[in-house]
Amino acid sequence: MGLSSPSEQVAYLLVERATLLERLEAAERRLNSQSLTDSLREVQHQAHSEEVSRERNERQRLERDLEEASRRLAMAHQDIRRLTNELDAAKNNNLDPSGSQLEGTVQEVENLRKEVDKLKHCDMMKLQRAKEQNDRLDVENRALRERVRTLESEKKNLSDQVGNLLFCFISQDLVLSQKAEEAKQMKQDLQRAQSLFTSAERELRYEKEKNMDLKRHNTLLDQEKLKLCAELKQVQTKLIQVEQSVHAQVTECERQQQKIRELELDLARNSTNRSATTSLQEDLQAERARLIAADKKVLELQQQLKNAQHQLRVEEARAGESSRLERDSRDLSDTLSALRAKQQEEHITRKLLEQREEELHQQVRSLRLKEATLTRTNAELSHRAQQLDTRLAILEAELSKARDEARDSQKSNNKLQEELVASQQECDRLQGELQQVLLQLDTHVRKYNEKQSQHKTKLRQAKQVFLKVTAQRDRIIQKLENDLVLASSLSHKEKERINTVMEENEKLLEEKRELLRKISEAEEIGSNGMRTASTVQHRFNVLEVENRQLQDRTLKLSNQVSSLERALRNVQSYYSLEVTPHRCFLP
Repeated sequence: MGLSSPSEQVAYLLVERATLLERLEAAERRLNSQSLTDSLREVQHQAHSEEVSRERNERQRLERDLEEASRRLAMAHQDIRRLTNELDAAKNNNLDPSGSQLEGTVQEVENLRKEVDKLKHCDMMKLQRAKEQNDRLDVENRALRERVRTLESEKKNLSDQVGNLLFCFISQDLVLSQKAEEAKQMKQDLQRAQSLFTSAERELRYEKEKNMDLKRHNTLLDQEKLKLCAELKQVQTKLIQVEQSVHAQVTECERQQQKIRELELDLARNSTNRSATTSLQEDLQAERARLIAADKKVLELQQQLKNAQHQLRVEEARAGESSRLERDSRDLSDTLSALRAKQQEEHITRKLLEQREEELHQQVRSLRLKEATLTRTNAELSHRAQQLDTRLAILEAELSKARDEARDSQKSNNKLQEELVASQQECDRLQGELQQVLLQLDTHVRKYNEKQSQHKTKLRQAKQVFLKVTAQRDRIIQKLENDLVLASSLSHKEKERINTVMEENEKLLEEKRELLRKISEAEEIGSNGMRTASTVQHRFNVLEVENRQLQDRTLKLSNQVSSLERALRNVQSYYSLEVTPHRCFLP
């Protein structure tokens, strides 16, 4: 940046001073806005205090730059005075032989000197007023700086308090986080205890259901056992009834067989009686035949006796016949005596036969009576035999039926015995299973009681842990509530204090803005004076050597200004880089 004159350099320095003041005011506004935003953000107060310190450092640096610019302005005035002195010396040393030119230049220099004196006087007056105003502004600035220092000290105290509060908040947050972790751990322990409790309840419910299933199974087994016992009793009673019926049928069969044997004996006796009666009848018929033959013989003998008696009577009538007749008579008498003896014998035999006949008649009568009785008994026996035959047929049918029933009952008895044996085996098996189930039930009940006792101990321990945890949590919650109430009261007080500080800061910022406005007005007045000085300095363009020196110095100043601009840009970039994360942190 090449300037053609020191007045332009001075103007540039004034413009730079104005820009620096504007930047300072903008930085203060940013500081103000940042302080306002930071007042609304208590959590980021320490970062804001650091940023405020950076802004303060930047402000101090800008103030140093302003002082440097004012110093450079004073140096420029000194250079102007020195240039005027050098110009006077050059005028004395470089006397031109041409008098008109010399007089013209002298006149012009005089005029310029007068104008410079006037301007210098005006500048001195303006500078005096500016100095007074600057002194006043310096006093105000010092007062403001003192106030700013007090505010900064208060702010530092507040920042310390805020830092302490933040430290307290952080410690409380740490404590709260620790308490939250402890509460979380307690919740996890509680959840673990609840899960253990639920699992134990689930196991208990499962064991209860299993126990209920076992009880139901046992009741079913008992019912089955009762049913089997009832069926077994029914089968036993039926078997006893069947055995009794079989025994009764066997006894009935034996009785029937006895009756049949008796009837057979009766039939045999009847048959023997029949054979005896038939033999007696045959004997009777034979006796009758013999009796008839004897009767016939008796009749023949009677006829012979009659014939003999007739002959005897004839012979007796011939008694007187010859000896032959006597011999005949003797023979006849012999024969008669023989016949008489024979007759007597025959009479005896006849008597015997009659007796025998009487006996036979008696026997016949008795036999007839016996035959009648036998016929009656035979009829009765035949009737009874018919009855017995019918009854025997019935009994045989009943016997066959009984035998069939006996076979069926035997089969059913065998089947029932097999079923009884199977049911007995099943009953034994069920009893064994029941014993096993009872043993398993005892083991399960023992295990259940052990698990229940363990579960009760676990529940007791979990309850103790839960009560301890709840009591500790209640104490922690009470403590945290107390801490929260204390923190809320402290935060409320801190907010009130921050509000009061913010109000005071706003008042101070209003006063500061008013003072800065006055400073800017004074600087505008100074800039007007410098503009008039720059118009005067434009007339010194004829001094090329000084211009070259001034250009060199201007180059140096431009380099310094460029370095200042670079530093300012660096500061702005650094400030923008510092502000952006804070803006990112802003809600």
